[in-house]
Amino acid sequence: RLQAGAPAPAGRALRDHTGHLWVPDADGEVRLNSTGVRVDRDGNGMDRDWFGAADQAAVRDVFGFSGGASALRKAALDDVGLLDESLFMYYEDTELAWRLRRRGWRVEYAADAVVEHDHSASSGVQSDLFVFRNARNRLVVALWHAPWPTVVRAVVRTTARGLFGLRSGRTRREARLVLAALADVTGHLPAHLARRLRETRVASVPRSAVDPDA
Repeated sequence: RLQAGAPAPAGRALRDHTGHLWVPDADGEVRLNSTGVRVDRDGNGMDRDWFGAADQAAVRDVFGFSGGASALRKAALDDVGLLDESLFMYYEDTELAWRLRRRGWRVEYAADAVVEHDHSASSGVQSDLFVFRNARNRLVVALWHAPWPTVVRAVVRTTARGLFGLRSGRTRREARLVLAALADVTGHLPAHLARRLRETRVASVPRSAVDPDA
């Protein structure tokens, strides 16, 4: 859950998946942060029920888990491995969910397990670290795990975001970081493709059978 306390400092206003702005205020309003993680057809990872009412019901089955609050079976981690440290921050939970799903493991939302989360407290949603790692890791995880159409859409979307962003002074900094992320992924493409092949070899469930948007 997201706990609203004092008024949000600059840069801490948040938006829901439709773009509506929400600024925490002093009345203590509580919203959902996540009931699990899903991935759309463009490779974007997102919290399911982001900004939903705190008491709303959610389906138990979900593609992935939020790294901010989860309990994982030791047997599952023995099977697929731990979080990938090369991702450092952002999408590391989504990447692990892909490995779990492709080995036949399930992820479930536990409605009675409630955690209060200070969203993006480590880096902020507009910091250089967030923009770069978020853009880079989205592409990396798609390359490792997603079907090729999703990979293509992710690359096109990232390229367009960077190039169009350069036209605006307001978004130029962010655009440069996005293009730097794209260059980083491109520069290490052979290694990412090799990782994709390794993941295919150890998986027991084909990519086409996994619904990351669940």
